[in-house]
Amino acid sequence: MKKQLYIILFVATTIFSSCTLDHLEDTGSDPITKEDLAMASQIIGNSLSNNNSGVVLSISDALTIISQTSFTETNSKAKRKEQDLSGRGKETNYNYRYNEGTGVHHVSFMREVMFDAPFFMKTVTDSLKYIYRDAEGNFIPFPREQENDIASVNYTGQRNGQINTGEERISFSRTDTFMVGGYTDNSTALTVEGNHAGSSTTSTEQADGSGSTYTYDLTITFLNIQIGKEALDQIHPGLALAGRLQWQLTVWANAKREGTGNKMTGTIKALGNGTAQLYFENSTAQFLLNLQTGEVSEL
Repeated sequence: MKKQLYIILFVATTIFSSCTLDHLEDTGSDPITKEDLAMASQIIGNSLSNNNSGVVLSISDALTIISQTSFTETNSKAKRKEQDLSGRGKETNYNYRYNEGTGVHHVSFMREVMFDAPFFMKTVTDSLKYIYRDAEGNFIPFPREQENDIASVNYTGQRNGQINTGEERISFSRTDTFMVGGYTDNSTALTVEGNHAGSSTTSTEQADGSGSTYTYDLTITFLNIQIGKEALDQIHPGLALAGRLQWQLTVWANAKREGTGNKMTGTIKALGNGTAQLYFENSTAQFLLNLQTGEVSEL
């Protein structure tokens, strides 16, 4: 019977106790412990997930056909029944500009989410750049009006945010660079090439008043990612990503990145159904990730 770990960002867990964080002072030469696996799987689950403004949300943003006046056309998109804390479709302070010389569409906005039970508060600022091209490589100045002409999209997304769950306070910075192709061919899927770089500092507070802080750097490289074209009718098409990714994570048991940190590497297999399997290079442990919530269960 599978052992469920249910690790969600807004639920305080015991893996961040002082003994666990003390282990992070060791170098990567030590075997991967259960605490390492639990912490790394939670970090990666959150860094991918929609609710925590991770890679999946950025993919959905990259697949958005923007305009001068609005970001997403949410009224025409199918909604998810699952609790959605992404903020997608609720952008504020929307700004847009276009550079005819470089073909860059630059949009910026803010996403704010507040949820009472359990408590969850998120504020994220986004700065997104798009270059839309037709089949001949020409820039597309009006992507929403010329949607049928789009052959490829170059996307760079930068987001900075804070998340407060009451027990945890997280600040993060994330950058995603994608190249999306396959719009005009006869295939049933888009191809997505690119990478993700993220860093975060998390402070936790236990019921007894004790607390701890840890920091991490995470890089993810896309190896052979595809998105089924039917998912473009959904508000979160990024949840349909399928294929393999490679990741590298370094965690420090302090806010200043002092010491060598604990380094781990592995791969991810996205299943195309809103979940992904997480693998570690030096361990046989496997985890299933919920790409909407960041929830993790051990396989």
